Amino acid sequence: MLEVGKNATADEIKKSYRKLARKYHPDLNPDDPKAKEKFQKLQEAYDVLSEPEKRKQYDQFGPGFEQIAGAGGGHWSGTQGQRNPFGGFQGNFQTGGREFDLNDILGMFGGAAGGASPFGAGGFGTTGRRQQQRRRQTQGENIEHEITVPFNTAIMGGDYEISIQRPGGAAERLTVKIPAGISDGKKIRLREQGNPSPTPGGKAGDLILTVHVAAHPNFERRGEQLYVKTPITLQEAALGAKIEVPTPKGMVSVTVPAGSGVGAKLRLKGCGIPKTSGVAGDLVAELTLVLPKTWSAHDLELIRQLDSPTPNPPRKNLTW
Repeated sequence: MLEVGKNATADEIKKSYRKLARKYHPDLNPDDPKAKEKFQKLQEAYDVLSEPEKRKQYDQFGPGFEQIAGAGGGHWSGTQGQRNPFGGFQGNFQTGGREFDLNDILGMFGGAAGGASPFGAGGFGTTGRRQQQRRRQTQGENIEHEITVPFNTAIMGGDYEISIQRPGGAAERLTVKIPAGISDGKKIRLREQGNPSPTPGGKAGDLILTVHVAAHPNFERRGEQLYVKTPITLQEAALGAKIEVPTPKGMVSVTVPAGSGVGAKLRLKGCGIPKTSGVAGDLVAELTLVLPKTWSAHDLELIRQLDSPTPNPPRKNLTW
């Protein structure tokens, strides 16, 4: 039960008990009914192994040492009591001809009845002073706040400064770390950055930020992919060309195939949204055609020659 070897020292037993009791204490595991039972068994095991005489009998006779040793050792009169809501027994503990109520024993663990607590001063028992003080302490209220970060910050991550107004105090500036790749509507929780506790020694509440992402004039996020509208000229579309495209990693050279139409997509591997795995997503460049607003007579004549009847009319498949 205490996860120690047969030759464990008293200090090793105490250290293991303190760790396991904190893990399974019913007040810290209100939704786990098994924790109450295990906590009670831990208390019983520690009672045996923390007393040299009981431990000696246990080592000699095993778990049934109380029945074998008779009056020489203490025993739990669990059949006389009932389990209370905190995992203890509303019964008595008998040892050496003396009888104690279990609440007194729990008080010893809490440092209130003279016995040395295995948890140090204040103890960890349900009736201990520290536990009572902890119950009286109230955590401060959470603060919920909405922020809008630049598109580039949401994609690449970075620091973002906010102003928080707490009750009865001046506005406070905080620097928030925005994780790379955060999407619109996600929340960031800053522990104990909310309103202070109304009771001395209590923890402050949390600051919960809802993150919105500002729009970008050229880039757009669609799921886990990053898209950018990329203008090209009539000549680049018809003849093909090498062009420079901006990405979160800097400018990247990409080839536009000859005959590319409006809406054609060029995929740039690893130039998109960073991922927690360390491998960035892709950036998709969507081609758009940019035409001059004014044309010379010579230019218009050349276009008419280019637009001569073709065996593949562009709208032949456009139907209702």
